[in-house]
Amino acid sequence: MSITGMTREQFLSQKTESERRIRHRVVPVGVIYSIRLLSVLAGILLAVLLSTRFASGIRTAILGELGICVLLFVVGVRAERDSRRQFAELALKCPECERHLVFNHAEKTVETGCCSYCGRRLFDS
Repeated sequence: MSITGMTREQFLSQKTESERRIRHRVVPVGVIYSIRLLSVLAGILLAVLLSTRFASGIRTAILGELGICVLLFVVGVRAERDSRRQFAELALKCPECERHLVFNHAEKTVETGCCSYCGRRLFDS
């Protein structure tokens, strides 16, 4: 969503709508990173358990759990890519530099009327 000539009120309205859609549709990258990190740590723990000599029934269970950890990591990589793509599609953007003007950066833009990255005047304060 890019900005064309608008008033401060129009910018605020588009900013609010863009942020609402992002909150409802985009999985936070921090959550995805946490899942990926936990899957790596659990995988390491399971690999250590697998390296010790257990009965064959337990080894099969550990291998299955290790496979789930690998699957979670791979799915996390894909989820991160999709989350970043959706954020980029839904975010309000500066027409000059194409950077995202939502959340903290949008607040600076609301105060000054200029893009917080490139300084282009977007509306009169």
